[in-house]
Amino acid sequence: MPFRIPPPDLILSDYDLPRYNGVVALAEARRRCPDIPFILVTGAIGEDRAIEVLTQGAKDYVLKNRLQRLAPAVRRALAEAEEQRSRKQAEEGRRETHRNLERQVLERTAELQKEIEKRQQIEAVLARYNEGSEILNYTFDRLLTSDQPQKIVEELCLKVMKYLGCHTFFNFMVDEVAGRLHLNAYAGISPDTAREIEWLDHGVDVCDYLVRDDSRIVAENIPDAPDISPELIRSFGIKAYACYPLLERNLVLGTLSFGSRSRATFNVDNMAMMKAFANQVASAMARVSIAEALRKSEFNLRGLV
Repeated sequence: MPFRIPPPDLILSDYDLPRYNGVVALAEARRRCPDIPFILVTGAIGEDRAIEVLTQGAKDYVLKNRLQRLAPAVRRALAEAEEQRSRKQAEEGRRETHRNLERQVLERTAELQKEIEKRQQIEAVLARYNEGSEILNYTFDRLLTSDQPQKIVEELCLKVMKYLGCHTFFNFMVDEVAGRLHLNAYAGISPDTAREIEWLDHGVDVCDYLVRDDSRIVAENIPDAPDISPELIRSFGIKAYACYPLLERNLVLGTLSFGSRSRATFNVDNMAMMKAFANQVASAMARVSIAEALRKSEFNLRGLV
């Protein structure tokens, strides 16, 4: 195991050394151990030599004919060195404290930023939820007070479509007499295209599965998976499509669907909004249908009396 000599507390050197003088020794000591005090002992020294050793970094010099000054000079140099070390340690302590404070400030700032971002996300979610609730409340009030809800579906669907970020919607109603599906309201296609699909036979309807199975259909990533979606929907440039039945007491009154040309999927909240709105429309149309049936029944009863 190698033996390592600890650094000295003080360097005491004679000026007249065998190979070089004390000034050279001082310069070498300054290069190797700049923080260790250096005292030069010399037999005779002039003012110029004294200035030279002091400017080179010596703590003091002592004449050989006045060695009684050596011990006080050593104590003074050691005390100054200790004081200097204490100051350096204190300064390093302050710097370390400052670095720790800076690190703590940065860490806390990052934590606060994350908290702010999280709060903003929560606020955005709440704002989005409130906006959706307001739309549903508005559509419910409009449908509840209208005696012809099928005529205001377009206005209400446009609100829902904007909220969902969709580009198209279709509202088909079942025509029992014609035995076909009739386009009641729409957006996002041209009037000429709307006339082409105004009447659809069962089997080619964009929501034909709903009419047969009374359940929603959702087609996503349509351009990448064309086999899972009707050709008609794909021809409109729609990437994601969701269609809900207007269902009342297991009777399908029609269908309500939304499509997006920019997004490939719908999230859970989007589909919950569509379903809630479709249920509102279905209830309103069923209410009007029941009221109309009651009026006809009443008229027929009067005719029999």
